[in-house]
Amino acid sequence: MSSTHSEILDKAREAFKSGDYVNSLKNYENFFEQTFNTSYYGVRLSYCLSEWKELADIYPDAMIRLQSKRDEALQLFKKTKEPERFHDYKSICDILDSPEEALKEFYVYIL
Repeated sequence: MSSTHSEILDKAREAFKSGDYVNSLKNYENFFEQTFNTSYYGVRLSYCLSEWKELADIYPDAMIRLQSKRDEALQLFKKTKEPERFHDYKSICDILDSPEEALKEFYVYIL
């Protein structure tokens, strides 16, 4: 039986609370990937990313994966030109306290 989106996010949260950072990261990534074009789109860019960042602040592998997801989002935007991919990129930059990085990339496409 496959998990619903909310169950995946709940698993990430539960794993975080219990100190199981490996499974917490796995579930945050899984949630982020599975909810791109769903009604959970806003949740993935707010709660999921902010909680993932909280994990990343104490678990270096989570930071590496979050930075990788940021870079992947930018590459997907460059390849597909889907605005949602840039929205992913900008949201991750914001969570990582580097909004100027997203702004710089934005200027590349509007100028």
